[in-house]
Amino acid sequence: MKQLTLCTLFICALALLAGCDKPAPTARGVDLALGESVYTQRCASCHERGLAGAPRTDAAEEWTTALERGIDTLIANSINGYRGERGFMPPRGGHAALTDAEVTAAVHYLVNKVR
Repeated sequence: MKQLTLCTLFICALALLAGCDKPAPTARGVDLALGESVYTQRCASCHERGLAGAPRTDAAEEWTTALERGIDTLIANSINGYRGERGFMPPRGGHAALTDAEVTAAVHYLVNKVR
């Protein structure tokens, strides 16, 4: 009985340790932790308040049309800029120094947050 208890504890410890090295969650190979950081530092100022017609992060109904167009279109519009009926988004959200990978990660993060 003592061996069984020790063996069980050992297996539980290994299982816990195995989870410690997990990388940030990803979506299609995208680092969502990077996306959260970019969103918080660069995107939230407009998307939290709906500036310039930006769909608000906490208003899923405002994302219906954008989500229907698909993630690839959202990424392209975020990189290249977009002008629509509701408003506009400058290329890279007005932050020219953002890389395509950073914008892509932020879009994935935001889509996951909205859904």
